[in-house]
Amino acid sequence: MKRTTLLVFAIIATFTMPAFAEKIPVKLTPTVFLSTKYDEIEVGDLLDFKTLNDVYVEDKLYIKKDTKAVGTVDFVHNNGWGGDNAEIKIEKFALKNIDGKKITINYPIMINGNSETANGFKQVILANIFILIRGSEIYIEPSKINFNIFIEQ
Repeated sequence: MKRTTLLVFAIIATFTMPAFAEKIPVKLTPTVFLSTKYDEIEVGDLLDFKTLNDVYVEDKLYIKKDTKAVGTVDFVHNNGWGGDNAEIKIEKFALKNIDGKKITINYPIMINGNSETANGFKQVILANIFILIRGSEIYIEPSKINFNIFIEQ
């Protein structure tokens, strides 16, 4: 009976641990142009970002504002016909904490060419008609959009 109780407790503890994980937000902005025009971004490319605010863990400064972060492109889909919009997925980010120790944050960002933020402007009716023919490209200027990723502890 003790073994069964211990086994059940171990299984429950294993599956509920992620529910108690703390998510610490890190706000990033690109420092380079992100564009799918002319097939500029490919899988495996490293894209530069910077943090927009100080990040604290347990009331201690963990990452300083304007810290360089490098995101690795995990997936790229160029735009196509029939409203097939471009997409970029960045899965892994590398940056350094205040002690100079390298941190890897695995938190996906998906950028879709149809979103207002990816285009940098609101689409008018004429542009929406064009999108039905050809999907939208992604074009983001440096420091024009923010992304939130999370450190899970």
